[in-house]
Amino acid sequence: MRDSTTDRVDPGILIDTLPLGVIVTDLIGTVVHANRRAEEFTGYSLEEARGRSMLDFIAPDDLEYVIAVLGEGHRYQGVIIGPSRIRYRTPDGETRWTEYWAHSCPPEFGFEGYVLTLSTESVGDNLSQAVHDIAVGEPLEVCLASVARAVRAFPLVADGAILVPDGDGFQAIGTWPLFDPTLLRDISQPWHEAARTGEPLDLSVADLAEPHASHARAAGFHSLWIRPIVTDSGITAVFVAWRREGHHTSANQERQLGDTVGVARLAFMHDAHRRQLQRAAMIDALTGAGNRTGLQQRLDELGDGPLSVLFIDLDGFKTVNDTHGHDVGDRVLTAATDRITAVVRARDAVFRIGGDEFLVVCDTDGDSADAAERRDVERIADRIVSALGQPFRIDDELAVQIGASVGAANRRPDEPAESAIQRSDRALLEAKRSGKAQWRLADHA
Repeated sequence: MRDSTTDRVDPGILIDTLPLGVIVTDLIGTVVHANRRAEEFTGYSLEEARGRSMLDFIAPDDLEYVIAVLGEGHRYQGVIIGPSRIRYRTPDGETRWTEYWAHSCPPEFGFEGYVLTLSTESVGDNLSQAVHDIAVGEPLEVCLASVARAVRAFPLVADGAILVPDGDGFQAIGTWPLFDPTLLRDISQPWHEAARTGEPLDLSVADLAEPHASHARAAGFHSLWIRPIVTDSGITAVFVAWRREGHHTSANQERQLGDTVGVARLAFMHDAHRRQLQRAAMIDALTGAGNRTGLQQRLDELGDGPLSVLFIDLDGFKTVNDTHGHDVGDRVLTAATDRITAVVRARDAVFRIGGDEFLVVCDTDGDSADAAERRDVERIADRIVSALGQPFRIDDELAVQIGASVGAANRRPDEPAESAIQRSDRALLEAKRSGKAQWRLADHA
């Protein structure tokens, strides 16, 4: 509408009817006007924004770029700049993406500046951040939180949470509006049903039992979408989107829900693969025992706490390789590992640290009495010598006889683990010099 007195157009009247967010600034980026759509998705009212530099609202990582564009604005007279993506900060400190176009103000506005047209962030924009988090190896919980945040954008406009099994219930990652912790353990709730059946659910909050339905309504929610997250290992988690509108999904919303669940699935599978690689890096490929890397990690985990170590060397193993070949030797090594694992305690860890050398790290579980520690390690050493002294039968035809010598040591107060291992090695040599197939406990004085 043209002002008959000044022959100028009020920018507010011109842009308030547009479906996109529009912000008008002067040449140095001071906000002159913002339409209602911009207020809705940035969270800032016109009163809060007017007169402030738009740089106040830009995420720090994008400031340099925006300043550079402002500084060269004179080069773009009459040219539409964009589309470009930048991040802005909401009043509550969150960072969101927007895609924008910029154009110099038309002469009718009566001042020089820019008209910035903003689009709201989309689920796809936010999911790209989640995929980035997955790709750079962020922890699983960080990646899932990114996925959960994605659905706050269009076209879903929901509060998302990913429910991860935790004991007899779930841990909620993301926004969970119902604060009764028993709901995440109550097997009658619909998210448990989705976890059992693998079926998606589109519900009204009225479908929830009271008082939960009332609590959800009081929080402003009208409906919820529930989708199981299925990976190669089965139903891994459940995605829940809380909506302030009806629960029926459009084709576009259903596609975005599918994309969201797909990225969550990717996060779980990437995490499982990473863990698998980490485990593989710490496991001896032949026997399945821990390797030297795994040994170091176990010692790091135990820190300065009490522990015992048993150094094991197989007696007569070289003869097996020389007589029967390395294939039989490998099978004997694997069987020996199984026997050692079977006779130690569940909290003890077995490592293969050489061709036919093994180390057992025994967590004494807080036992502080020297006599108790000595009895534990002596019993374990005795069982190992006995178990490895029994014949190994290969394919029910070949009986292979070896033995084992063991050196054991209990860590002294303030003693480095490496020192205790060295003492167990010396005790092992003593056992071998004394005739093999026996164990020796390192001097504990």
